[in-house]
Amino acid sequence: MQLNRKWLAVLAALVIANVALAGMLYARLTASVPDPLAPRSGFKDGMLHVPLFPSGDPNTWETAPSASARFPPGYSLQASWTAGRAYAGWGGDMRYWLKNTGPNDIFIYGIGLEGDWGPSVCATVGVTIEPGQQKYLGMLHFPGPDAAGTYNFTFKTGLLAKGLEGDILPMVKWLDYGYVANAMKPIEFRPLAQPHQFKERTNPAYYFDKANRLMNSKDTAVLQKADDMLARFPGQYSIHQAAAAFDFVHSNITYKAEPSGEDVWQSPAETLSLLTGDCEDYTLLLAAMITALGGTTRFHVETDHAFLSVYVGTDLPAATDALSRYYNTKLHVASFSDRYGYWMTADATDSGFLGALPLGGEPLEASGWGLTNTTVHYPVDLLPD
Repeated sequence: MQLNRKWLAVLAALVIANVALAGMLYARLTASVPDPLAPRSGFKDGMLHVPLFPSGDPNTWETAPSASARFPPGYSLQASWTAGRAYAGWGGDMRYWLKNTGPNDIFIYGIGLEGDWGPSVCATVGVTIEPGQQKYLGMLHFPGPDAAGTYNFTFKTGLLAKGLEGDILPMVKWLDYGYVANAMKPIEFRPLAQPHQFKERTNPAYYFDKANRLMNSKDTAVLQKADDMLARFPGQYSIHQAAAAFDFVHSNITYKAEPSGEDVWQSPAETLSLLTGDCEDYTLLLAAMITALGGTTRFHVETDHAFLSVYVGTDLPAATDALSRYYNTKLHVASFSDRYGYWMTADATDSGFLGALPLGGEPLEASGWGLTNTTVHYPVDLLPD
């Protein structure tokens, strides 16, 4: 009898323990799972910083030599360029390099692009190129035709060539050849796109927490790169500093795709150390550098891409004009807008300049531009650390 009572007590204890365990499991299974897209609190009034828009030309070109030669010294050159996406009604951009393949120094005082669809564009430069050297001469942004299709263009280069004249005491003389045309090349202008529907949420928790945790603008390596921008463009935070940071990331980081199924984001310090990364890594590094300079940025997440935008305040024309002076060509820029003002796109992974259309962004038939190759768009405020 006593033994039965002991077994009953043990059985009762086991039943109670199982009931308690079942209750705990039920509570866990029925507990609400945090929504990864729940909105976080982002920027507030007074947190955003507008860059300065310098009125001067930030480019330091060489002074052209005086042209006084009587006899042509001769020249030989080889041009190369890269073109961004071009659209009807919007335009495009090209970056231009020139190699001196002749025996004489040449001086380039201007570059131009002439197309069979409309007016030519040109820019004043000042660059000496010695024999065997190749130098970057700058970017030209050009308007697009009214209709999509294939058109032809010619690059023109304003140049002087150096030679020696005189038998007894030879003297250096330069001859101005004017604008010399390169071979005609084709360019494709894409049609304007239709608006695209996608889901949009601002500051979703998963991306907000991840991006803000990694974006460290106070890292020593990031601050050193920011100091490099300040050495070129000293003073308060300006759009020229932001553009210099963009150009650094675009030109010095090599794109490296992740293995299929992986999505590991690097810190800005890691990207600077490796000098490789994918779109999130480019974006976080550029954000950290601009934040270190005193700017304000947003991280934009698409289905298969990420890019940055830079806050420029409420005067978009002034920002565009200052940026055009930096790039030495009249720009057509893309931007977002909200109650704070304008946010200029900054896709250092894919685009050639600050303010260019990001990957997946296209001009629209109605007006403006839009994201046309994504199912989601998550703007994420990157708070100063």
